[in-house]
Amino acid sequence: MDLERIIDVLGISLPVFAMVGLGKILSVRGFITEDRKAFMNEFVNAFCLPALIFINVATQDFSVMWNPALVLPSILAVLVLTFIFIIMVKIFGYKGGFAAAWVFGIFWGNISYVGFPMSDLAFGNIGVNYAAVYNAYFQVIYIPLAFILIGVYGAYADNASVLHIIIKIIKSPLVLSAIFGTLVAYTGDLFRVDYLLDNGEVISKLNLPVAIIGGLSVIEAFLRLIGSMGLPMALVAIGAALNLKALTDKFFALLMVIFGKLILLPALALVLATYLFPSVSKEVLGIGVLLASMPDAVAAYVVGKQAGVDEGFLSSMLVLSTAVSIVTIPLWLYIII
Repeated sequence: MDLERIIDVLGISLPVFAMVGLGKILSVRGFITEDRKAFMNEFVNAFCLPALIFINVATQDFSVMWNPALVLPSILAVLVLTFIFIIMVKIFGYKGGFAAAWVFGIFWGNISYVGFPMSDLAFGNIGVNYAAVYNAYFQVIYIPLAFILIGVYGAYADNASVLHIIIKIIKSPLVLSAIFGTLVAYTGDLFRVDYLLDNGEVISKLNLPVAIIGGLSVIEAFLRLIGSMGLPMALVAIGAALNLKALTDKFFALLMVIFGKLILLPALALVLATYLFPSVSKEVLGIGVLLASMPDAVAAYVVGKQAGVDEGFLSSMLVLSTAVSIVTIPLWLYIII
């Protein structure tokens, strides 16, 4: 094994999991109460992560948004694995909310809370930019697909109408930030002009009055500040929310969904990316596989709980996938960096 690569991998992954561990310690010691935990989660979900997603998507050249090598392999991997698990639902006879959670647990990853810090440490600013673009696509895939599965399996505790489900999807801050960020990126491209430098390099700048560009710079700096504040807070919040005792009697089903999420999905994304795009860059391939390997999302727990899914299974899925990812994410990092 390459010792230098192992050290690089540990340098990327250990700080992230150390922040999660800090959150657990602070919770056990009583520094993070239930009220404080609720505030942190709400603040991160409603402000920090939407700001980070919006600004990283909005400031991209719109052409970057259409990067099939970044998102297509993961999208195909999600569709293939979802189809397989839907068939397995019928084979095992799973019903209702549990069936829905068992399927969306294999694709709804924690891109924002864990994926963004990992992308930053592994690939720097370009990693965060690609992660934001990736997230823009998958927030509008994960959430609707999860709601559709919940509806198909009849899991809604309140028998919500189709219109109510659609409104719930659209109102998600993460979905809205991705949509508006894409619209701003498209609008910005209409005002971009390419300039040729003396060294032959071509750069793209906004062709707008200086006052407007200055105002936009202030807004960008403000949103980036909010976004950067949210990443460590999100990791601490995850640690505070982990309940290590939340294991259920559905242990076999739990292991299967975690194996699908942490091993099968990124492996399938890697195979598809290298087959469909053999000349893909290291950064694009790395971000696509890395974000596919993320543990289950906290949002999946929240949505499933609201839909009446067994809270014990949801909590177990979140806890165990996060714990196992401490081993699997460094393995994937070792492969891609």
